[in-house]
Amino acid sequence: MIPIFSPHHQECENCEAEILIGYEFIITDDGYFCTEDCAKCFYYLGANAKNAYLTNDNIFRDVN
Repeated sequence: MIPIFSPHHQECENCEAEILIGYEFIITDDGYFCTEDCAKCFYYLGANAKNAYLTNDNIFRDVN
């Protein structure tokens, strides 16, 4: 992902933060993101990821 500078106001697809004119942001095919972490979070949540829980003996996974 290549950061570019915003020529006009944008809204982050993930956290809905306002990206101001002249500020750095990330653009992908799916939208505009305020940071690379926000873009990764958006794609992680969109991939229907499951949560895993580690205990002393076993690993448990969310099942939907």
